[in-house]
Order: sequence, then structure tokens, then C-alpha cells
Amino acid sequence: MPAMIREAAEWGFHEYGWRLAWTMTDFLARGGHWQDAAMVHRTALEAAVRLDDPHARAQAHLGLGQAKADTGGLADARTHYRLALQLFGQLDDRVGQAHVLRSLAWLSRHQGDLDAAVQHAQRSLDLLRADNSDPAAIANSLNHLGWYHALRGENRQALTLCS
Repeated sequence: MPAMIREAAEWGFHEYGWRLAWTMTDFLARGGHWQDAAMVHRTALEAAVRLDDPHARAQAHLGLGQAKADTGGLADARTHYRLALQLFGQLDDRVGQAHVLRSLAWLSRHQGDLDAAVQHAQRSLDLLRADNSDPAAIANSLNHLGWYHALRGENRQALTLCS
């Protein structure tokens, strides 16, 4: 699959390139193909820049952030997440912002900052509730937020959120 994305880029099919990269995100991450994910999302970002498509750039930065986080590049991950958040904000894409914020919450937790994790997770939940389009995403965000509260020892709040 990564070869197909490189080929799309080489042939100038930039729209297909970034969309294929985004489609492969979960497969590559869950399969532990983190180096491939980084390459694929770098290619997607190059395609998005050529297209001058801020949505595609936001998605590519989010994918690159995840790939960097998975390979231990937490500072690079944070940079890509911040760029994605800024772009999704400019596009008024609440769901995109919520996904980035959930990733920032995870990153903050892994860097030992549970307060920031709770703040990011709460903002993610608030955006999803305002969008009101995906009950499963809202439930997932409630679970994440509950988990971070549990890690802080706030068990009642964690149980309420996870219920």
C-alpha cells in the first residue's frame, strides 16, 4: 500500500495520495507499521501542499502526529498535532479538532501531564457534543476523559463519565 501512495504522488494524483494515506492510518498504526505510516503521511502532506488544500494538510499533520507518537517522537508529534488543530480550527471543523485534541490528551498523559490530558479530553468532548453527529465518538471521548480522571484518583467523576 505505501508503494501505491508513492506512485500516486509521482504521477501527480495528489488527491488520491492524501486520501489513501488517511484511509490507511488505522491499519498501519494497529499493525505496528509506524515507519510506513510516517512515510505515507509525509507523502500525503506533500500532496496536500501541492493541492493547497487545508483540510488535506490538517489530516496529514494528524496522521504524521500519530506516526511520530507511535515511534517515540513525542515533540514532533505535538508539533504536527498543533498544526492540525490550527488548520481544523480555521476550517471550523469541530470533529477534526476533537480528534486532534483526543490525540493531544493521549500525548499529554504519556508525558506525565494529567491536567493537560484532562483539559484536552474535555475540549474534545465539548466539540463532539456541539457537533452532535457521532454518538460513538462522544461515548469514546467520555471514556477517555473518565480514564484520565481515574488516573488522577478522581474515581467518582471517572465512574460518572464512563457510565
